[in-house]
Amino acid sequence: MEPFPITVLCIDDDDDDTDLFREAVGIIDSRCICLTVSNAMDGLRILETAIPDLIFLDINMPVIDGRETLRRIRRIRQLAEVPVYMLSTTMDNDELESYRRIGATSCFTKPKTFEELCIMLADVLKKW
Repeated sequence: MEPFPITVLCIDDDDDDTDLFREAVGIIDSRCICLTVSNAMDGLRILETAIPDLIFLDINMPVIDGRETLRRIRRIRQLAEVPVYMLSTTMDNDELESYRRIGATSCFTKPKTFEELCIMLADVLKKW
């Protein structure tokens, strides 16, 4: 029996980052369906009709940043248990704790290389 596919949503305003993210997910787990959007509004629109298994959310985005997007995601009852992993280029411990209080599952500093991205994603996806 084939395992169910895993749906991953990545919300990040950097097109290069989303391209690499999609490529890395495909390499790590071919079962994954990877959705990417370049802004929070498009991400929230998708979440009106689709419930992914995992969400990766960039913190530093224009218009609606990751903090506000996370708050909005956590207000949606159907998404209450969906893991949300925050991504940022820099983060200090106070900031990490503030995201956890809002409902982030975990926070990661954006990997600097494709290999580091694959390692981070493999670590998260192996739990599925």
